[in-house]
Amino acid sequence: MKTIFVIISLSFWPILVKAQTETSKIDTEEYKSSCGIKVDKQAEFPGGTNNFFIFVRKNLRWPVKSQDIEGRVIVEATITRNGKLTDAIVKRGLSKEQDREALRLINKSPKWEPAMLNGKAIDSKYYIIISFKRDIE
Repeated sequence: MKTIFVIISLSFWPILVKAQTETSKIDTEEYKSSCGIKVDKQAEFPGGTNNFFIFVRKNLRWPVKSQDIEGRVIVEATITRNGKLTDAIVKRGLSKEQDREALRLINKSPKWEPAMLNGKAIDSKYYIIISFKRDIE
């Protein structure tokens, strides 16, 4: 059942994306909001979460000046009723270069399918987590 998509409107739905890897995880508990409004349908990247992971893997460029810094950049963004990502800001960063790259990536994102409430598209906020981590093999 897709209860993960019926979280809370105007909530923060984190997405953990591992740069340059094949594995990704969704961590919905750590940054979930508690505003109490339930939506009929949560905002979604075109084609779903897996397509968002693919988009990130294809488009993320690890900054040369920050090659040795690993961790997560947490970006807050609004997904408008038109599906556009706006007002993206870094809530927790790593380096100036990685923060800029995370914002560039979020701003490059195609339009999402907006959250729906009572049959109408609404604005919703998300925390999107971009992970800069190299797998050691």
